[in-house]
Amino acid sequence: AETLASLFSDLGSITCGGYDDLNADKAYDVIINATTPAANGGMPKLPEGLVGASTLVYDMTYATSDTAFMKWGESLGGLASNGLGMLVEQAAESYLIWEGVRPKTRLVYPRLHEMLS
Repeated sequence: AETLASLFSDLGSITCGGYDDLNADKAYDVIINATTPAANGGMPKLPEGLVGASTLVYDMTYATSDTAFMKWGESLGGLASNGLGMLVEQAAESYLIWEGVRPKTRLVYPRLHEMLS
């Protein structure tokens, strides 16, 4: 996380840290859930003050319905998304490596949502 923050520091203030570093007195722009409990429907214990109206809560889990983490973020007024987009884009990058062509992914999302609904 520290390396990523350093690599993208020219884009603005980027900080990282562990649970002990969380500041519950301010809303974060993005909160990403990549914890092991998420794969089993659980979620980490997080203070409510982390989420504001413009906070994106992103669960890396590929789920057909909202995860506990996503529901938590939305209940606090945030915006939620799951890992489906990451799955699609990783597949596109793999296809580029294997076949030398990057597929257009824009049309994949509506189709996946239709199939999973």
